[in-house]
Amino acid sequence: MNQHYNILIVEDESHDAELNIREIKKVLPHSRFKIVDNKKDYLDLIQSFLPDLIISDYNMPTFDGLSALKLAKEICPLTPFIVVTGSINEDTAVECMKAGATDYVLKDSLKRLGSSVLNALDQSKIRKERIEAYETIKLNEAKYRYMFHNNPQPMWIFDVETLAFLEVNEAAIKHYGYTEDEFLSMTLKDIRPPGEIQRLIDTIESIGGTYNSVGEVIHRKKNQELITVEIISHAIIFNQRNAQHVLINDITERKKAEEELRRERKLLRTLIDNLPVTIYVKDLECRKIIANRLDLDFIGAESEAEVFGKTDLELYNTEIAQRGYEDDLLVINTGKSVINREEIFYDKAGSERWLLTSKIPFSDELGNIIGLVGIGREITEQKQAQDKILKLSKAIEQSPVSIEITDLKGIIEYVNPKLCEATGYTFEEIIGQHARILKSYEMPSDVYSNLWETISSGNIWKKELINKRKNGSVFWESVTLTSIKNEKGIITNYIAIKEDISFRKQMESELILALAKANESDQLKSAFLANMSHEIRTPLNSIIGFSELLSDPDFEDEQKTEFIKHIVDNGNNLLLIISDIMDFSMLEAGQLKLRNVSISAKSLLTELLAEFGHKARTKGIQLRLDESNNESDVEIESDKYRIMQIFNNLIGNSIKFTNEGYIEIGFQVKGNLVRFHVKDTGIGIRSEYFQAIFERFRQIDNTKTRKYGGNGLGLAISKNLVELLGGTIWVESEPENYSDFFFTIPIKRFV
Repeated sequence: MNQHYNILIVEDESHDAELNIREIKKVLPHSRFKIVDNKKDYLDLIQSFLPDLIISDYNMPTFDGLSALKLAKEICPLTPFIVVTGSINEDTAVECMKAGATDYVLKDSLKRLGSSVLNALDQSKIRKERIEAYETIKLNEAKYRYMFHNNPQPMWIFDVETLAFLEVNEAAIKHYGYTEDEFLSMTLKDIRPPGEIQRLIDTIESIGGTYNSVGEVIHRKKNQELITVEIISHAIIFNQRNAQHVLINDITERKKAEEELRRERKLLRTLIDNLPVTIYVKDLECRKIIANRLDLDFIGAESEAEVFGKTDLELYNTEIAQRGYEDDLLVINTGKSVINREEIFYDKAGSERWLLTSKIPFSDELGNIIGLVGIGREITEQKQAQDKILKLSKAIEQSPVSIEITDLKGIIEYVNPKLCEATGYTFEEIIGQHARILKSYEMPSDVYSNLWETISSGNIWKKELINKRKNGSVFWESVTLTSIKNEKGIITNYIAIKEDISFRKQMESELILALAKANESDQLKSAFLANMSHEIRTPLNSIIGFSELLSDPDFEDEQKTEFIKHIVDNGNNLLLIISDIMDFSMLEAGQLKLRNVSISAKSLLTELLAEFGHKARTKGIQLRLDESNNESDVEIESDKYRIMQIFNNLIGNSIKFTNEGYIEIGFQVKGNLVRFHVKDTGIGIRSEYFQAIFERFRQIDNTKTRKYGGNGLGLAISKNLVELLGGTIWVESEPENYSDFFFTIPIKRFV
């Protein structure tokens, strides 16, 4: 349109006002705009600006849309008035329309504002033309009467004081069923139901001006049928009487349709809210505009208003929000549906819940995507059941004992990997075979008779059996057999849980034999005394053996020199063992005395390098200083001999357990403590042994480290010495990678 229009915008938010102007200019590019946010300026501009159209926000801090509408109806009733609101409440829309608003537009649907403006101007034009026609009728009675009587819409004129009908047109006569004479003998009260009389009186008292939209009222036809009509009345002087000319629009069918629509909407809403699935609708901005009860439960919201207009980014935590929002964008931007995607959520109680989610694009009648519909079915119980089955399956598959399931005839239907490992059969070889394939025939026949009798009666059978492997060798198993029953209590299968006890049986046999040969032995000898006996006897045997060989004249001097070296080495080992025992005894008794002196940390480490460097190189490993921290030297006041003893134990262990790589020693200052460490690239220690290795008489793994020897006292003594010196000791390690031992000593002063 090229016509210039004056448009008054009542808005307190400049951003919203600019959005309104932008949408209006799309359809009315030559319009002029004024913006107000208070009553005074609003009244001034109505008089001075003479707006062709008023656009007003519904809610403002000091002024509101309904007040602006009421003033407009009083001052310029023909000026169209459009309410722009952020509310979706249907009651708000009805309230605005009843108050005389031409239209209302939601702020999140501003694209509709342009068409609404054009429609309002068109309606305004029609309304003005209609009123001009009424004015013309007043000037031209004949023409007026002609138009009145021939108008297809029911019309009448009534006396404002008496409510008596003064004139009625043919359309009204036909529509209501009364004759003209009957109409003219009646008042407005005669076509209103009794319950509507007071409302009629109130309406007549409230109407003013020349043009009034009374709204919806109930009328009664001659045949007693009740109809709903919209009334537009116009004040006139008729035969020197104050009268109202009334135009009637029967909206009974429309009201029925609206009521049916409301009923259907309510029914649909009730259905949606009570479906056992989550249902929601989102707009093009991925914002929720509909959410059923179950969806609100998943979100943790009490009402739909809490989630309305929000995206997943605002409703869920980071991971869930991002995943859902990206899916929404995919559906809206590409039109591709997301079908049956498993998604994890956490409800308001923090419990884990699972949904099977589908998202489908939602299109208008032209095929344009305007949003999406989401449906989610909770599968938490199914997932939990699946997890239980998976855990049970893994437990069976990874079980350290053999598991076998047969049918009622003893045909094997399932075995776990451990059974295949224990028997030598593959899974394919043993499935379908009878359980007797593992029978050794070394057990009495009544054992098997008792077995079948017990499990077939639903009881548990438990005994030790000699079974046979694929290669023919026999082995002992501890066997527990029982039945598997269905939900009706009927036995469907048998299950056997078996553990190879051959080693135990062998140990039992050997123990019985040992007890028979040495019934005077002390069965309760401590592991420590047994180990000490071994550790002491080993060097003694070497000393005695090589000493005897020295007296043999058949050996060369070079050989005897080697014998002497063995005697000295084993003597030193024996001395260390005895020294450890004495030290530990004194530590246990609390009789170990300390001799504190001032010690330089760097000098101490230099001595250790000199003392152990050759021994490390002999084994092919490097002993080095950790200089990564570049710490200044510190002085400690402590027992140097005992600190060296701690290092001797730690470095000695590192050399013993390290076959390649390096050993690193160093220190760091930690507050008022100096922290020493010894790190190696040896066999390492598993974390479950970190505490145990410092206990007396303990070695972490007899099967792996027994070959390295040792009395199991070194680390226990080191721990007691460190604590006696006022520090702590601990280890960090990874098996087959490294070990790093740390201990702390109080600092005397920084150098």
